[in-house]
Amino acid sequence: MLKDLLNKANNIMNTASRTTMNVNQTKRNIDSLGGQSRQVQQREANRKREEKARQKALEWRCECKRKNHGKFCDSCGKSKPACPSCGAADTGSKFCAQCGASMIPMVELETEIEEEIEEEVEATPALCANCGEEVCGVRFCPECGTPSEN
Repeated sequence: MLKDLLNKANNIMNTASRTTMNVNQTKRNIDSLGGQSRQVQQREANRKREEKARQKALEWRCECKRKNHGKFCDSCGKSKPACPSCGAADTGSKFCAQCGASMIPMVELETEIEEEIEEEVEATPALCANCGEEVCGVRFCPECGTPSEN
């Protein structure tokens, strides 16, 4: 009878030991799957980040202020800006990254130059033809009374 009790106790100990080993192995399996899951999640996050960066790189803003991704504006139909010299895509800078040409269209350059000239002309004071006194914004010279040419 004592022998039977010792055998039963030994069997219980062996079963407990195997159960503990199985539990530990299961924990290791779960941990390794969790690590793989984190790796998959990280790869997916990296892929999404890269795709977003690609979309951002292809994005351009039309003169009508709409953001676009294709060759033409979805709103007004104008084509995507390109370098007037070499045809490279516009990166949003003042000069072409490929050939160094100005990315500002000639019409805009001419308009800017005309505006600068007008500002200079406006900044230059008008003088009375008779006495040389400054006559900005008045109809008659305050010094001699001669009508101004403004």
